[in-house]
Amino acid sequence: MTGTSSSDTSSQISANVVPFFDFARFNEMNSSMLAETGKLNARFNTTLQNIEKEWGEFVGTRLSEDNHLFRTLQTCKSLSEAQQVYAQFWQTAVKQYGEETQCLMRIAQGAMEDTAGTVRQNLTEIERDIH
Repeated sequence: MTGTSSSDTSSQISANVVPFFDFARFNEMNSSMLAETGKLNARFNTTLQNIEKEWGEFVGTRLSEDNHLFRTLQTCKSLSEAQQVYAQFWQTAVKQYGEETQCLMRIAQGAMEDTAGTVRQNLTEIERDIH
């Protein structure tokens, strides 16, 4: 009968053993992801506050323009004068809404570019850590 040596048995066992999952590393990665998610949420919140502030100021300006229109229309002496005031009101409104849309888009675009850069950097770090 042929005996197996202890070194042969240990090599067979080690070949069949599945490595144990690294929970510590997994927890570390989750902690990092949660921290970064918190940072992204804070940035998102700041962006929303900036948009709300900008929009609130714009609406205030537009309401003033609306009030001014009604006061001006009351002083008009003719229909053509009222038409001219009303046309000017709409030209100004369209211009201001266009400018405001561009302003809001710049705020949102800046936030998205910042977020995308942060995510890319974090993904690079994660890939580096995995390998």
